[in-house]
Order: sequence, then C-alpha cells, then structure tokens
Amino acid sequence: NLVGSQLAVTLQSFFCLVVGVAMSFYFSWRMSLVMLAMTPLFMLGGVAEAEFAQGFDSEYEEAYKEAGAIVAEGISNIRTVYSFCAEEKVLQLYREALDKPTKSRLRRAHKVGFFFGSSQFIPNMMFGVAFYVGAVFIKRGYVDFKDMFTVIMLISFAGMGGGQAAASAPDFKVAQKGAKNVFTLLDSPCSLDPFNPEGSTLPLESIKGNLEFKNVTFSYAGRALVVLNGLDLSIEESKTTALVGPSGCGK
Repeated sequence: NLVGSQLAVTLQSFFCLVVGVAMSFYFSWRMSLVMLAMTPLFMLGGVAEAEFAQGFDSEYEEAYKEAGAIVAEGISNIRTVYSFCAEEKVLQLYREALDKPTKSRLRRAHKVGFFFGSSQFIPNMMFGVAFYVGAVFIKRGYVDFKDMFTVIMLISFAGMGGGQAAASAPDFKVAQKGAKNVFTLLDSPCSLDPFNPEGSTLPLESIKGNLEFKNVTFSYAGRALVVLNGLDLSIEESKTTALVGPSGCGK
C-alpha cells in the first residue's frame, strides 16, 4: 500500500501536522494549547476516516479469485460436469468458497459503519467545544475572532493529517520487514560463484532425453477429487508419446 501515491499522501499528512501546529502557535498560543489537547480525538477521526475509505476489496480478493476459478473451471468443462451429473457439486463448491468472505464481510460492515460514524461525529463535536472555548477567550480579550478561527482550522486539519499518516504505520512495518528479508537474502553467501571462469561443462553427447515420472499425484485447484494418483510414466528419447483423454483427466 506504500507504493505509488500512498507514500506521497503519508508524507503530505505528516508535514501538514508539523506545519499546522507551528503556525497555530504563531497566531494564538492559548487557543493552540486548547486545540492540541483535543488533537488525539482529531487524529482518531482521521484514522476512522482512513479505515472507512480502505473498503473491502483487498481483504477478500483471494476468496473471490478462488470462487471465480471454480466457476470458470466448471463452465469450461461443462460437458464433463454434465456427463457426471456434477452440477450441484460445482454449485456447492462455489457456495462454500463464498460462504467465509460473506460472513466476514457482514461482520466488517458493522465495523466500517462504526468508523464512518466516528469520522463524522468526532470533528463536529470538537468544533463545538473549540468554538465555545474560543468565544470565552474572545470575551476575555485573549484572542480575536480571526486568529481563533485560523487556529481552529490549522489544528483540525493538522490532526486529521496526523491521523491519516498514523493509519499507514502498519504498512511501514510490513515494508520494513520485507526490505530486511530482501537484503538478508542478497547479503547471504552463495556456495557457487557465477563469475568464476574455472570449472567444466557437461558434453552435449552425454545428455539423454529420457523422461521418467514416478508416483505422480495431482488434483486441480478447487476440486477435492484426485485426478492422478501414483502415476508412473516413462518417455524414451527420440520417440513421440501422446497423452489422450477427456477434459479434466489430468493430461
């Protein structure tokens, strides 16, 4: 998720937080302190909004791919499915593939609804508190209306930006772990030196084209049936071997 525009959005949110806080103290330090006390709630609203905007797609992509593969396989081999009266079996496999993401998605819908409600409620609640405190400060002569309004806008947008930046923290952890694994692999010593000119090669005349398979087991994705079970096959050099059979037999 950090590849592309997401990294730019995260950096933008971080600098929005820093610059917003610095400018707010320039206009009114009293109002800035009041707003900073409420900044965690603004950041919570930003996290809630980012969680809501994330949506469902990435979490259930693999489940839908599996279900789509079952449908595609059943349609492409419809003659075989029909000849074995396996229509209900294919439908049952499709239902089972969709059952888990459907239940999980219904549970997530309540979570997303809560985050959406929070993202709408928290900023409005904090604006009400900020304007009330600002009115008191104006009455006492600590700040004028223009500076009060400027500070509220600066801190609120800074808090939302900080929340959106914090929402990307898990992706930074995953990226850091992935980068560590990549560099560990690149730095690991290799027993073979590909740049060493010494050594010998096998003469072409010693290479034979005989192929032999022993005890091969195979089944298609999305099927419980084992198509090949303990297959032994020998193919001699310079001979043509034909694999013949209906669709779905494991050729």
